[in-house]
Amino acid sequence: MVSIKEVKIRVTRNQLERIKTNAQAKGFRSVSSYVRYLSLEYNLRVENTIFETNKIILDNNKILHKIQEKLDREAKDGNEISVSFG
Repeated sequence: MVSIKEVKIRVTRNQLERIKTNAQAKGFRSVSSYVRYLSLEYNLRVENTIFETNKIILDNNKILHKIQEKLDREAKDGNEISVSFG
């Protein structure tokens, strides 16, 4: 893909050194490709991770709700309930 637009940002010397160091450490050939990755790809990955985590939490809540219903029925029937974690 040919890049045709330029985006300029201002950073401190310290910030630029950190960006360069991080780009090199992560194997990027240039600061530009690293910044493109962070602004376009990384955020999408974070959003997907949040979405998947939320889905897991919702699924776990459904399971916990079913367990609570079963415990309530057992208690109502007078059955002894023992729960252990660990």
